[in-house]
Amino acid sequence: MTKVKKNLPAFKWPPLLREGIHDLKQFLQPKYFKPFFVSLFIFICIKSFLFDVAIVRSPAMNNTLKQGEMVFVMKFFTPQKNDLVRISLPFFSKDSDVVSSYIFKRIAAAAGDTIEVRDSKIFVNGKQIPENDFFLHNYIAKIKMQADTTVFGKAGISEKYLIDDSCVYLIALTEKKFFELKEQKVFFSLISNAEDSADFDANVFPFESEYKWNEDYFGPLYIPKKGDTLKLDSSSIKIYKRIITDFEKNKLEKKKDKIFVNDDETTFYITKKNYYFVTGDNFDNSIDSRNWGFIPEKKIRSKVLFKGKIR
Repeated sequence: MTKVKKNLPAFKWPPLLREGIHDLKQFLQPKYFKPFFVSLFIFICIKSFLFDVAIVRSPAMNNTLKQGEMVFVMKFFTPQKNDLVRISLPFFSKDSDVVSSYIFKRIAAAAGDTIEVRDSKIFVNGKQIPENDFFLHNYIAKIKMQADTTVFGKAGISEKYLIDDSCVYLIALTEKKFFELKEQKVFFSLISNAEDSADFDANVFPFESEYKWNEDYFGPLYIPKKGDTLKLDSSSIKIYKRIITDFEKNKLEKKKDKIFVNDDETTFYITKKNYYFVTGDNFDNSIDSRNWGFIPEKKIRSKVLFKGKIR
């Protein structure tokens, strides 16, 4: 017996969907399709190799680049001193617990320079680097009584951190602002928060007591450039170890008083890359090259062109 099929009316697309399919067919025509993908390809190339947009995530560059600000960056450039740059983390492959991310810093010293920090002031090749109007240091402000905290608002200070007792605060100021408040006698006392030159900080590069450095007294430290011949001995190897092993992928060993690179005894090493030293403009509240040491050029991914506030 032949199965009877019910005669169904011919299917018709809903009008809106029918119009959409018609538009899609029109778009897929070569005269529309090709320009779209050419434009998309150009956009992807520009974003990948030339320019990009990024958000500042850290307070380490306050007040130059504030958290929440949007910055436009250029990817194809040669790093120079004083550039505001975006750096990729982590620096070392062994730092598996460090989240891959980007941070913003200022290039304080370039390949071939010698940097030193004295009393929180940066010196490059023996000359002090002028501090811009956004460069911050920490100061200790003391008020007479807790009720006097209104002086912070009057002085235009929005962030303060209580330390020691109810009347002592840590505040971040530009040097210019510090002298203004000092002259006006806004606080009962206002003093610098710099460490002593004899203090050793184990969290500061190269993490060796032989180099009694801290964040306020650091160096002098030479920043190697490509092709430099570095003298190797029991002291300098502590400075250059990361360059030789982590950044330039060599085997390094010290046996008694002898140094071996890739199993060959040597007293020198020739660098294959350029290196840089970076700092944060919020100087006393920044983790930077004082804690990391040298930054290889390939880790400096882009340069800040200009910025804009996200509303």
